[in-house]
Amino acid sequence: MAPSVSLTQDTLEALEASLLNTSGLVPLHDRFRALFTLKVAQEQEKVIEIIGKGVLLHFLMQSISSSSMF
Repeated sequence: MAPSVSLTQDTLEALEASLLNTSGLVPLHDRFRALFTLKVAQEQEKVIEIIGKGVLLHFLMQSISSSSMF
């Protein structure tokens, strides 16, 4: 099992902003880095919430892009 790390609230918020690309300027490799950092965080409830937002955003964007093709 991978070692877990404790993250501050500010760090969690920064990782969330990176993962969700809230600025629209975050390179893909930085979003993956945020995801893998969150994956080993001790703050599991907050991490699940953040990653869940990312999954939901991904599916919404796929839905919008596929529906706009027709």
